[in-house]
Amino acid sequence: MTVHVEIDHPERNAVHLSPKFLDGAGHVRITGTDNSLHIDDPLIAGSPSIHLTGGARIVIGKDCNLGGLQIFALAPGVSIEIGPWTSFNGSSQLMAHEPARVTIGKFCLFGPDCMITASDVHQILHADSGERLNPAGDITIEDHVWCGPRVAVLRGTHISCDSVVGLGSVVTGRFRSNVLIAGAPARILRDRVTWKF
Repeated sequence: MTVHVEIDHPERNAVHLSPKFLDGAGHVRITGTDNSLHIDDPLIAGSPSIHLTGGARIVIGKDCNLGGLQIFALAPGVSIEIGPWTSFNGSSQLMAHEPARVTIGKFCLFGPDCMITASDVHQILHADSGERLNPAGDITIEDHVWCGPRVAVLRGTHISCDSVVGLGSVVTGRFRSNVLIAGAPARILRDRVTWKF
């Protein structure tokens, strides 16, 4: 089985897909131009689905477990980076529908059905002024962060290293390192924690 790759304008996009990735069962769809996609050798290729629509950048480091990860980079100026040895178990989604940066460090772990989204897709506006109330926002997940199943990481979030996010949490805001956070919205439940694979 090989990855299904569709590139509308191969001469106007920069694409590097490692042979080991191409031996998987995924799907890559690139429309538009000026995209950049770089995927190093995965530990487990899985069956990811990756879609870029123009002017977006995705870099996936070596030795990742991509599982059933779906990545949508759907606007010029989107940048998504996943560090080495990061693992996505089951099916999760990583989305940016507007210009934003999503950075995931090395040695991170995601349970099934996680959602990481830098934008809300549709605009929410103040009824009187027309002011945008929900602009897109960068997301940073530092090294060695474990997100349990069904975690939602929303625009503007920063989770520092060596932290744990409990099952079903909805995460927004900034969190220091070595904390256990959980809830909807997520809050710090315990300090001075770390975790092991």
